[in-house]
Amino acid sequence: MTRTILKGRYGLLVGRCCNGDQFRASVEMWDCQKGIGTPVMASELVWRSDEETEASKDLLSLGTSKSLRCGLSVEFRNEEAVGYGVLREWFFIICQELFDPKASLFLACPSDPRRFFPNPDPVMYKSCKRIFKMDADYVDSDALGLTFAREFEEFGSRRVVELCPGGNSIIVNSKNREQYIELLIQHCFVKSIAEKLSCFTRGFGDILCERGLQKIFFQSLELEDLDLMLLGSGEAISVKDWKAHTEYHGYKENDDEICWFWEVVEGMSMKQRRELLFFWTSVKFLPARGFSNLSSPLSIYKVEKSDQHLPSSRTCFYKLTIPQYSSLSVMKQNLLIISFGLS
Repeated sequence: MTRTILKGRYGLLVGRCCNGDQFRASVEMWDCQKGIGTPVMASELVWRSDEETEASKDLLSLGTSKSLRCGLSVEFRNEEAVGYGVLREWFFIICQELFDPKASLFLACPSDPRRFFPNPDPVMYKSCKRIFKMDADYVDSDALGLTFAREFEEFGSRRVVELCPGGNSIIVNSKNREQYIELLIQHCFVKSIAEKLSCFTRGFGDILCERGLQKIFFQSLELEDLDLMLLGSGEAISVKDWKAHTEYHGYKENDDEICWFWEVVEGMSMKQRRELLFFWTSVKFLPARGFSNLSSPLSIYKVEKSDQHLPSSRTCFYKLTIPQYSSLSVMKQNLLIISFGLS
């Protein structure tokens, strides 16, 4: 796996454990009907720069919707951590690859990079705009040479699809150009992706719940509610709220190390805070009600190690382990490494 895909602590992991050219993970699925602890399938993913998404897709396709609802266990090679934190991180890495602009599948929304929409076609947009504004006599002269058909590229080959029955023989003129543009847009954004969208919807529904319950589930939600559940809150992270939901083990709230820690966090940019939170919990965006809506409180553990040791985390338990650093400057340097320097 390339360094651009790996975030946070994996920047160190690649060089130390995998020599920068591969990354391994073990994944197991369990069948509810056969009982907990009975694997239906087990496989090892060897992730390389251009194979990780395909390998994960092939692996997941072997499981049934029932087995997936019972849980997915992910373990990264050369790491002891298991559980939901690791699973969240694995999904995060896979989603980064799927939504990478280089894949040309989706583009990030300019106003909110966490939202994505199908890759638009600016050339087609400009073309439609020109046709709509052209002089009527020019369009009627058939200078454009257009019919009610759409030509596009799919998997490396050119395809021609009629926008309506007999579309190949219907010439675009000043009277029907508006209908032509409407049908063109309809095909581009609805009909051409209908099958893909249907597959996505079925897959989403299979994992979410039994089909009979889906209608009841969605009827109880407004669009904004579902949006907030999926995306989390985009509001700024409150350090005061963060402190209020953090417990200490081995340290006391007024110990120098804890005071230094929060002083560094206070001085971080919002991006750095999110990277630190992700390193700690595998969560970058908090639920609607902030830290109080996480599954458990965050905790900081004390460990007797030298200034050369970086903080470590167990994301499944929201546990951050911090050595007894000798000064504020050492604390700041090491926290910035895990929250910004490797992101």
